[in-house]
Amino acid sequence: LQGAMEVPVDGREDVARKHFSSLAGKFDEETLEYVTMSAASILQDASDAKSAFEELEETLQPHLEEAGVGDIATFVKNLCASVWPEKKNAKPSKASLKADSENRPPKGSGYPKAKAKVPTANNDETEEDDIICRITNLILMYGGSQKPLLNKTNFELLRGHRYGVVGQNGAGKTTLMSRIAQGGMQGMGK
Repeated sequence: LQGAMEVPVDGREDVARKHFSSLAGKFDEETLEYVTMSAASILQDASDAKSAFEELEETLQPHLEEAGVGDIATFVKNLCASVWPEKKNAKPSKASLKADSENRPPKGSGYPKAKAKVPTANNDETEEDDIICRITNLILMYGGSQKPLLNKTNFELLRGHRYGVVGQNGAGKTTLMSRIAQGGMQGMGK
């Protein structure tokens, strides 16, 4: 790959499709398309391997775990390397060999390092500055309904993340999004 070039933005969907084709039997057709297009979107928006790696790993982890991918970091790293090929030296460094044996990217590879973290509502950890909104035990009611749409829900939005709201008709998707847009939820920054 000496001198290999970055894949242009308009070619990144094809890279994602090729990479995820190996998981065709592990997902139903709709889920595979969703995961592939999520990855393609992240790859198209990212300017470098480091930022793409972070977002891809976080976004895809639950889906890849469900598909039985054992080494998610390597799977994501290989996807990033398909878009942003690393220049290969004639001889791998000791750091690179050690990182490979530990299934993590080598130092200086442009992939993220651990950052100072704080616990989040779902017991994961994230940087405190990245939290846009954190509401614990959220209760969301609709109009005159006696039944809450959300009850005892931990709600958290993190900067730079993408979210989707999925549910049946009448489940409260529009109500939730309207309340968020209005900033009408206690604990929500303006």
